Amino acid sequence: MRLKEMVSMDVLKEFGYVLTEKNDQTGFLRFTKHYGSFLVTVCNNQFRKQIHITLIENENACIKGKATVASIHQINKDLCEMTNRGYLDMEQPVSVAYENNWEEQMARSNPFQFLMR
Repeated sequence: MRLKEMVSMDVLKEFGYVLTEKNDQTGFLRFTKHYGSFLVTVCNNQFRKQIHITLIENENACIKGKATVASIHQINKDLCEMTNRGYLDMEQPVSVAYENNWEEQMARSNPFQFLMR
């Protein structure tokens, strides 16, 4: 999902997003907001105002006790409010980048993988 073309990216400040990168020559803007273990990024260049959600934890670290459910709830709340205000373009297909190779994920995350060598 992404912001509509006619919506200024400055509306993200209403939701607590911070302008982290700006290039006056190209007009590039990057806004970010941390939701617990997640980082949400919106920029207007290659991403074309798309909303990117990234888990910023170390893959080997445990995220237990990091209020993950509360973070997802807050992301959802902000996205719902943006939708209600008409900021989001829901016509765009949602693209999800994820790994679907279960065996590879399990092998990489296995704490006993040194025994398998």
